[in-house]
Formats: sequence, structure tokens, C-alpha cells
Amino acid sequence: MTEARHHLLVETHHTPDRLPACFGQARLLRDAGVESTVLLVENGVTAAGPSPELRACLDSGAGVLVDDYSLRQRGLGPDDLGDGVVVTDMDWLAGFLLDGDVAVVWH
Repeated sequence: MTEARHHLLVETHHTPDRLPACFGQARLLRDAGVESTVLLVENGVTAAGPSPELRACLDSGAGVLVDDYSLRQRGLGPDDLGDGVVVTDMDWLAGFLLDGDVAVVWH
């Protein structure tokens, strides 16, 4: 079995007092030379606002995406996101998962 060339960390939770661990995990993967992307869905999208942890994740080269439907359901829009966060949809996720060369961690 070969290692996946890309890791996708899907985060569904966020509380105001604690940022999700996915930002740090994605940064550590990038530091180890592994491609990584964070996808924030459901309540996880509320973690996409500007923060030092988000900035460090993006600066490491990891991608950070938010689900457009989850964003709208929480009354948020692109102006509420940190610089570098990309809005996407579940069609993107389905296509990415079908790639077959991706490891998915769903929080």
C-alpha cells in the first residue's frame, strides 16, 4: 500500500473558545512535505475568520476551503473570512474524493 499524496482534513466543529486542531495538523503535514487541505463545513466554517492559527496554516502552504452552503446557513459571507480562505462547494469535495489518492480525516 502506498501513502496518499494528499491529506484532506474535514472539520465540522468549532467553538468560540477553541480553534479546531485541523489548522495545526495541516501545518505539521506541510512541514513534513505532505500536501494538505483543510475543508471547513457545518459549524467548522465559523473558524475561517482571521486568526494567527489560520494564518500560520495558510503560510505553511496548506489550503483552507469553506463550504458555501454551510457559510450561508450561518449568515456568513466571503467578507467574514481570513485572507486566503477559498469558498467551495460539495461538488468539489465529491470530485476530490474520487481522485483516490487522498487520505481523508473527518473531524
